[in-house]
Amino acid sequence: MNKDFKKMLSENADFKALAVKEIHAASDGTRKILFTLDDGMVIETVVIPCDRGRTTVCVSSQVGCAMNCQFCYTGRQVLFLSLMINSVAAPSLLLMQVFHTM
Repeated sequence: MNKDFKKMLSENADFKALAVKEIHAASDGTRKILFTLDDGMVIETVVIPCDRGRTTVCVSSQVGCAMNCQFCYTGRQVLFLSLMINSVAAPSLLLMQVFHTM
């Protein structure tokens, strides 16, 4: 996210705190983080280390998914609902804060 977009979000968006339910780390450095939303639903964010010091972050845009990918927690849930933008952006913003302090 660019600086102007992050500033706009911080000034205009209402983000609720997420509760970390579980963190799983793989030998290649990939980390899966399960977050519990305030309604008890669970979403997943995956942090994937890439070449040249870059990191890819995959965030849930839905609770559940119709794809049923076996490696993905979200994909093993029945598709339940699409998330509001604040629930999609919150994991990314939280992880950006974590990586910024590392």
